Amino acid sequence: MKRPMRILHVETGMNLYGGALQVHYLLRGLAGREDVENVLVCPEGSAIAEAARENVRTLHPVPMKGDLDLLFVPRLLGIIRKECPDIIHLHSRRGADILGGVAAKLSGTPCILTRRVDNPENRSLARIKYRLYDHVVTISEGIRKVLVSEGVPPKKITCVHSAVDISRYGQACDSDWFRGEFGLGGDNLACGMVAQFIDRKGHRFLLRAIPEILKAVPEANFI
Repeated sequence: MKRPMRILHVETGMNLYGGALQVHYLLRGLAGREDVENVLVCPEGSAIAEAARENVRTLHPVPMKGDLDLLFVPRLLGIIRKECPDIIHLHSRRGADILGGVAAKLSGTPCILTRRVDNPENRSLARIKYRLYDHVVTISEGIRKVLVSEGVPPKKITCVHSAVDISRYGQACDSDWFRGEFGLGGDNLACGMVAQFIDRKGHRFLLRAIPEILKAVPEANFI
């Protein structure tokens, strides 16, 4: 009997939000399939190590110190040789992309990279880097266009949009607590933005728009 396809996922983020949360969703979704086995490599002490435990065949928490941790290559190679995966799926930029790609290339295992950020890379280095992967998945058309502009062949890229677990947001809201916490009156409208304070999240666009919004909707409050 043929064994299920074994996918070795590499996620090196420490916290369970953003990319790591997307990996958690993917592992949970694939865990329900009989033709797939998940194997996860992640940093020691990471949040995803605990969250994904029940959705993987094998969990490999390893030391991981970031982009310059060259010892990650032999560590990952050892796991690849032990697990004999059919495919390697690299998820995080925190050393997983280049170092993981090198390990995959040395092992001769097919490798996919999921890219979740749109910050540009050096064009010359990008051409070398993306040769490490058999295929690249982007989570938006914007990211796909960045890679194409850097010389990655379009046929090597597939856009798969991120999923959202809407069940997390289906619970009732305690309006009285919320309005009391932020000092909002009954007629006030709350406008919120939840995102990491980095340039590409675009907080500046909201800040620039606030004066004009307040002219049209004086009861608006921004959080």
